[in-house]
Amino acid sequence: MLVKKDGAVCGCGKRGCFETIASRTAITNKIINDVKNGKESSLAKMIEAGERIKSNSLAKAVKDDDELVTGHIMDACDVIGGVLASVTNLLNLDKIVLGGGLVEALGYFMVPQIEEALNMHVLDESLMGLEIMETKLGDDAAIYGGIKLVEEFLGESV
Repeated sequence: MLVKKDGAVCGCGKRGCFETIASRTAITNKIINDVKNGKESSLAKMIEAGERIKSNSLAKAVKDDDELVTGHIMDACDVIGGVLASVTNLLNLDKIVLGGGLVEALGYFMVPQIEEALNMHVLDESLMGLEIMETKLGDDAAIYGGIKLVEEFLGESV
């Protein structure tokens, strides 16, 4: 989904995709860039050592009140909430389920921020307070979703 015209290049080859702004990779790239430009972060040693920054490292940094990391995650939450508001305005959703490693590690922190951003951007007040929740299925969510779609298509349980 295009979010920022002429934004960063995405893995798909296009520019400004949602993933280039609000994914774990996008967040860590921004943190790495800031640390290399002299900003302080509890992740600086990992960055200097060339270690991969995973979701659990970001979660620890947030718990340790790392302002740089927290700021970039909050920025991503604002974008996620805005994009979800646009999707909700279009489709009139009842519920949104978020998944992935970053949400699994930081859902307690991110979901309220995302809800706040969504509520600021939905067009209809009746859409405010839309339930946003974390998946309980983890990495298996896509499999179960696929099964449900097959069941709907065939009109019977698989």
